Amino acid sequence: MKKVIYRTIILFTSLLTACGASTTATSTITATKAQPTITPTTKSTAVTVKFIWKTSQNLGSFTGITVDEQGNIYAVGFSANKIYKLDTNGQLLAQWGGTGKGDGQLNGPAGIAVDKAGNIYVADHNNNRIQKFDSNGQFLSQWGSQGSEAGQFNGPDIVAVDSDGYIYVSEDKNHRIQKFDNTGRFVMLWGSEGSDNGQFGDPTGVVVDLQGNVYVADYARNRIQKFDPQGHFLSKVGRSGTGDGQLNGPSAIALDAEGNLYVADYNNNRIQKFDSEGRFLMKWGSPGKENGQFDRPWGIAIDGQGNVFVSEYGNARIQKFSPDVSH
Repeated sequence: MKKVIYRTIILFTSLLTACGASTTATSTITATKAQPTITPTTKSTAVTVKFIWKTSQNLGSFTGITVDEQGNIYAVGFSANKIYKLDTNGQLLAQWGGTGKGDGQLNGPAGIAVDKAGNIYVADHNNNRIQKFDSNGQFLSQWGSQGSEAGQFNGPDIVAVDSDGYIYVSEDKNHRIQKFDNTGRFVMLWGSEGSDNGQFGDPTGVVVDLQGNVYVADYARNRIQKFDPQGHFLSKVGRSGTGDGQLNGPSAIALDAEGNLYVADYNNNRIQKFDSEGRFLMKWGSPGKENGQFDRPWGIAIDGQGNVFVSEYGNARIQKFSPDVSH
């Protein structure tokens, strides 16, 4: 994934004119709505997924995505170096950012997360920092610099927030996870480059369950690793391939209210779902541009109702799916 995406950052950013950060309400994204049922390959036919809508205005390639407690969607506009805020129907509410190194400016933003207070955290990949905004896009703070020491970054990729407000950041070049409090104070780190348990190859997606266990999408190793709150390895799921439960570049992960794990299987152009023990449950998606198809799904988020939002790098759009228990 990053072998493709981040080589293009220099090209994107060299073509964009550096500008100041701003919060601006803009024209509405027209969300294409239709509700055909997509029947995924699954071990149980009790649940399918239903396509709800997709964004159709071209805002450029998307990377990370998150949803707040009110159902607002925040998506990272990778090629535009912007953050977009959308309502539950996919209508654009606001945008902020702009190319640069100043407060509120971005350079190759990747992951995004929201805390219980509605504050937004963005992994500003090429600027090697985390930026914090309020829910309206006003800049609040930042931390980090390039390096390999504690509190420094080399390719911050995905950011996640746990139920206590701690921040977790994956680094695809330092091959590790760092944990901070919500002011940016360093707490702990773990990981190194390798293929053993607890090691990583380009870690990307991060999510934390209610017990404080941390799940990490190990992109180059084609697996998801699970750690306890102290960073000790617990278990893993996945291996290289295209079969059920196999992965090819897992880029992002999310948990639903039941503890089921959803994986954006980037190079397989599909979403896979596992139970809390790592057992494969279902999958949906195939390469393409039609509803329910994907072109490099980069980000995934789940709201309080179990709706699944997928941001695509290749198709430059967001799709929304809902559980369909009528079948």
